[in-house]
Amino acid sequence: MAKFILIIIVSLGFMVFLGTYEGLNLLYFEENSADGYAIKILIPLLVLSFIILLVQRYQYSIKENRLIDALKYSVGGIFGLGIGSYFLLVPVISGAIIFTNDVLRSKATVISGIVSNKIEIDGGKLGENELTIQTPTRTITLDTNKVETDKYKIGDAFSVEMMEGYWGLLSKRK
Repeated sequence: MAKFILIIIVSLGFMVFLGTYEGLNLLYFEENSADGYAIKILIPLLVLSFIILLVQRYQYSIKENRLIDALKYSVGGIFGLGIGSYFLLVPVISGAIIFTNDVLRSKATVISGIVSNKIEIDGGKLGENELTIQTPTRTITLDTNKVETDKYKIGDAFSVEMMEGYWGLLSKRK
């Protein structure tokens, strides 16, 4: 039992580490793109979970002759899994993507453009600070901290050397 509790504690600690890595170590990072990758990874898992739930309930309901109940509970189960996955697994997988992207850096690149949008949401425990940079070739949304967003106004020039990592996401360490 102690081994099981230790595994749970280490797993939770690792999940917290992955979820907070970017906030502690990175000045700029592309969290929205990492969330998109995480959602694309979760969709096949949710479909597979739905199939497994349906098969399990179908086998039970054949004996009881309750096929409609099997479908109802499977849909309810996948809905619950979907909501739970989004709020629990997307931040963890996104943090893992940002972590591996930062650790497995590939090349330096200079991002030059104009600040086209700035989001600053101050909350009691949660805050959101983003800069949207319009470059000649694309639009980049960078998550950052309040100090960095206060440095720029909409229309200001933005030029920072960043690293492009394994997943193709941009980041800059503090």
